[in-house]
Amino acid sequence: HIAQRAEEVGFVLQDLITWYKPTAIAGMTDRNIVSKKEYIIYLSKNRNHTFYEENSMNGKEDPAVSDDHRLGNLWRFPVKRGTTGDNFLHKAPYPQALTDRIVRISTEPGDTVLDPFLGSGTTALSALERDRQCVGFELNQEFETVISDRLNSLQQKYLTEF
Repeated sequence: HIAQRAEEVGFVLQDLITWYKPTAIAGMTDRNIVSKKEYIIYLSKNRNHTFYEENSMNGKEDPAVSDDHRLGNLWRFPVKRGTTGDNFLHKAPYPQALTDRIVRISTEPGDTVLDPFLGSGTTALSALERDRQCVGFELNQEFETVISDRLNSLQQKYLTEF
């Protein structure tokens, strides 16, 4: 439904990626099985979007990587407790290696990354470390200090300077 709504407002669905999380341990309840996957909705602003092929640094255990083939849409990135340092407020941490890949394949230096669910700022960190700009939104005010601490050493232009 998110992809459909995004298309209604002008985005283009490029792909649906399955993120395989082999180290996921928590189920929604004791009556559920543990979910070892999440979906990444790969959207762009136009149909002429450029995909930047990458040489994966994730290793051969990643099913997205195979010799002499393009990057696949099943990605293996383990989740480690404490991905955001000592802060355990965030219930859905993303490993930075995952957001690093997304930024590398979908943007080039100088581009702007939109993160509508900023969380602890992992996507913003990946973007800024790779010479991109980032615009993010987070409803949970408890993350403001975490985001500020993580991004404090990195600089970007203010939105009004774009």
